[in-house]
Amino acid sequence: MATQGEPPPSEEDSDIIEAESIEVVIPDELLEGVPEEKREEIQQGIQEFIYSRIEMTSGPIPNPRQLAQYEKAMPGSGDRIFAITEREQKHDHEMTEKMLNADIKSQATALHYTFIVVVLMISLGSLLLALGKDVAGFAILAAAAVSVGGIFLRRQSDKKKLAEAEKKQIENPDQP
Repeated sequence: MATQGEPPPSEEDSDIIEAESIEVVIPDELLEGVPEEKREEIQQGIQEFIYSRIEMTSGPIPNPRQLAQYEKAMPGSGDRIFAITEREQKHDHEMTEKMLNADIKSQATALHYTFIVVVLMISLGSLLLALGKDVAGFAILAAAAVSVGGIFLRRQSDKKKLAEAEKKQIENPDQP
């Protein structure tokens, strides 16, 4: 948040905020005809107007000083800010839970369909072998075995990638 026209922070705030003042010099040509005592007053007024401060916060909740300013401007706003933050966090958690449940359901459905297809392939391959169609029967049984093996290897690869990503996140929590 950038604010203008406020006095510089007190020494108590200096560990929270690093403020930098900008020195403004008005050319003498612009102040022609202005009495000397007024020049300093004008200079000071412009200096205060240009003074600015930048505060950075991380997360949805303002720092205590900002929260006090909100409360001063509009009583009860601190409680409202916390309520909004809590609702937003609750919503985020609910959406994450819904996404995880949908992913679990999707994986379970895929597993059931895969099981049905593999059972049908084994049955068809066995039937073809029983009818004397050895080449076709073995080809279908081999395709079923390759499908199951491919699924197993893919899941192992996904688990390994997930474990590596979690390890990176633990080692470097600041990087996404």
